[in-house]
Amino acid sequence: GGGRRREIMGRLRPLSAVLECAMVVWCSSVIGLGSSSDPTHGFTQVAFRCSIQKPYDRNVSERFSFHDGVYDFRVYSTDKPHFKGSATKPRTELRVLDHDYTSGVWQFEGDFYVASSTTGVCIMQVFGGRRGVGPTALRLHIVNKDLIAYNEGTPSKTVANSITGRWVHLNVIHDADEHTMAVYIDSVLTFFADNASDKSHYFKCGVYEQHNPSSYMESQWKNIILWRKSGRQHSIAQDQFSSSPQSCVG
Repeated sequence: GGGRRREIMGRLRPLSAVLECAMVVWCSSVIGLGSSSDPTHGFTQVAFRCSIQKPYDRNVSERFSFHDGVYDFRVYSTDKPHFKGSATKPRTELRVLDHDYTSGVWQFEGDFYVASSTTGVCIMQVFGGRRGVGPTALRLHIVNKDLIAYNEGTPSKTVANSITGRWVHLNVIHDADEHTMAVYIDSVLTFFADNASDKSHYFKCGVYEQHNPSSYMESQWKNIILWRKSGRQHSIAQDQFSSSPQSCVG
C-alpha cells in the first residue's frame, strides 16, 4: 500500500543523492568546464619542424615574418590559394611537420593576438577530419571578436567572447585514442567534446579565410610548443626544440 511505497522511496532517496553527488564530482573532475589548471601536466615537449603555406604567387616574406619571437601571419581576401588549381580560400599558415599522428594524446600550445578588425578567419586547426564529414577535426575561428569552435562538422560553439585585441594563451589537446578534443583559454577549459575523426592528424595555425571575412586578416603567435603524452614518450634535449623561423620553409 501507500505506507510500503513511502518506505521504499525513503530508502531510495539517499541512494539517489549519492549517485547525483557522484555524477557532479565526475563531471567536474573529468570535463571540468570553467576550471583552471595546467594543461601541460604529464606531457613531454616534442621537437618539430614546420613549413609555411601562403598564396602561391607570393613570396613567404610578403605574407609571413618572424621577429623577436613573434610569428606574424597575413592574408588578403583577394589572395590566391596556396597552390595552383586549389579550390580552397586564401591562407598563410604554419604547418607542423614530422608529427602526423593517428593515435596518442597530443597538444598544441601557443599565445595568439588578433586585431579587432580581423574576422571570418580560422586561426588554428587540427587537420584530419572524419571520413565523409570534412577535412579537419577542429577549427578555431575568429568571428566578430569571438572565438568559435567547429568540431569535425558538428554545430559551432563559442569558446570565448571578445577574444581580439589582446594576447591570449591557447592549449588544444586531442586524445586520438579516446576520441576527445579539449580547448583551454588562458589555462581555463572552455571547450570539451567527442571527436571521432579517424584520419591522420597534424596542427596548423595562422590565418585561413572562412565565411564573411574582413578584407585583411592577420594573427600573431609566439611560444608555440608541441606536446605529447604516451607510454612511448621520451625526453628531448632543449637545444633540439624548434623555436626559430629557420625551421620553417616556404
